[in-house]
Amino acid sequence: MHLQRKKQKAIPITLFENCFLEEKKQIEKTQVFEHCQITADRLQNWAMDYKLVRPERIMPLALTLSSTHPVNDLDAVFISACTNLWIFAIDDFIDESKLADEELKIHAETYQSIIKGHNSPTPSDELGGMIHQIRTELQQYPLFKELENDWTEALCRMIRGMTMENQWRDEFHSSRKLPSIKEYLENGLYSVGGPPHIWTVLITLGDPSAVPEKIILQEMGKLASTCIRLANDWQSYEKEVREGGINALTIWNNHLFRELDYEIALKKSQNHLIDLINQNLKKLKAIKAEIRTTTGFPEQAIENIAEFVCEFYMQHDFHTMVQDFYFPSEIKSSVQKIE
Repeated sequence: MHLQRKKQKAIPITLFENCFLEEKKQIEKTQVFEHCQITADRLQNWAMDYKLVRPERIMPLALTLSSTHPVNDLDAVFISACTNLWIFAIDDFIDESKLADEELKIHAETYQSIIKGHNSPTPSDELGGMIHQIRTELQQYPLFKELENDWTEALCRMIRGMTMENQWRDEFHSSRKLPSIKEYLENGLYSVGGPPHIWTVLITLGDPSAVPEKIILQEMGKLASTCIRLANDWQSYEKEVREGGINALTIWNNHLFRELDYEIALKKSQNHLIDLINQNLKKLKAIKAEIRTTTGFPEQAIENIAEFVCEFYMQHDFHTMVQDFYFPSEIKSSVQKIE
């Protein structure tokens, strides 16, 4: 994988470049962009009830799910994208709420209880209402009962991971203490939201042969999520430095290359990050090559999200991509005919 950033003026989304998409035939790429438009419109309507959803996230998430979901099921793409919007919303809440640790802990426990189906949200609890609605929709899928524990555990570990990152950030501010890279990545593969996304998609795929293969699919999911965490950290490094946050590059700069000049240390850390992404993608491909499920869609979904998002993060992010692209008239026209 070649990693580089590039700036551009707003262009039609049909000119979006990603190595993952380049492997598709033109008719398949056109369908991806049509589904992206349809999904983005549905998400816009859904998000009208939720002020915590940031509209700039809708286009990139619609594109991500339309590109990587292995089956042409717009309802499955939509509910998967809704889950990802909620992941971003709770991440924003934990990062920006400025709540005291004890109060934040209470909120985190409340959301975990709603995720598990133990409690219903109060009318004023927007985040609770969002995930309650998502859970209710997913319960309609036959595989939800079989994969419910995996889905709930992934979301709960994600919330705990996000709060742990806040704690590490505070410790770094107060004492310059940092976690080890092993601790950080074991936590970060969950806090980045990869496993909740993957289990949501597996539920929507409806392949019952995925159930006895959960262990190997979980292994694939951890590899994919580690790649996504590292790619996210590459993209967000400057933002984290400005805001006093930490990520993999911060840790490597301080642990592995602390004796070096800043620019040299950063370059070595970036190269180390790229190498680790490529190593994990290679492992992921090797496991995926031995398809174990009946349809092969579960394995394909996990590989797809890792490849697409890692490439995506090298040029874009889920905050500013909407400034770079727009839906051209030909896509809007074709979508009108589909609808």
